[in-house]
Amino acid sequence: MKGKEKKKHLVIGTLSAVVVLLIIYFWHANSYVHFEDINMGISICDSVGNGYGTTITVEDIRYRELEEVKELCIGNPQNYTTLTDMKKCKKAEKVTILGYAGADVAYKILDWSRVKSKASEKQIKEFQEGLKDVLPKLRKLKSFTFSNVYEKCQLQNIDFLVGCNKLETVSIFYSDIKDYSVLGQLPKLKEVRLEHSDISNADDLIGANQLERIELSNTPLSKDKREVEKLKKAFPKAEIIINND
Repeated sequence: MKGKEKKKHLVIGTLSAVVVLLIIYFWHANSYVHFEDINMGISICDSVGNGYGTTITVEDIRYRELEEVKELCIGNPQNYTTLTDMKKCKKAEKVTILGYAGADVAYKILDWSRVKSKASEKQIKEFQEGLKDVLPKLRKLKSFTFSNVYEKCQLQNIDFLVGCNKLETVSIFYSDIKDYSVLGQLPKLKEVRLEHSDISNADDLIGANQLERIELSNTPLSKDKREVEKLKKAFPKAEIIINND
């Protein structure tokens, strides 16, 4: 009899714990989001549903709506004092930084003077540290793109990608970054796209031995026949695209 009572209490206790957890989950999901940086909050709101027709604002967005953010383009790094809020977008699969013309216009930032400025060395260091903290926390992240076409933020390296173990695509455009050896530490990486970037030797890419597609355009590597041949020999089955103006 005592055994049955004990079992009954155990079942009731387990069910009670499950109910409490569900209540907490639904309470949190329907709570309003607090953003550490208002401009990042605006960018995230514009990314809900990939930005198609959304009217959600930083005042009325709830945590459950953050699950709709699959692609996050944060535009100019100088818009933000912290990147911490990006971690709230736990289902984001794609992050783009300065990815396309008009990115800063799309996000209704609050200080337009910052758009025209170039990032200082201190800002760049803080930005890279922020990415190092944020990106590995996005467990579903498959694609990362950085473009310095506006010459506002010259990253020093891409070491912040370490720990992004589900990344499949890395795209770097208009960058002076020279060291790409970190790509060899990304186990799921399949595609690398480099355009107007400063990569000069094939060894950094050869380290990422699972690549299926390599796209090079206007880089020192793409203009060096010996390095290109080395790349082709290392990846006989990969699609290698070489374009130079």
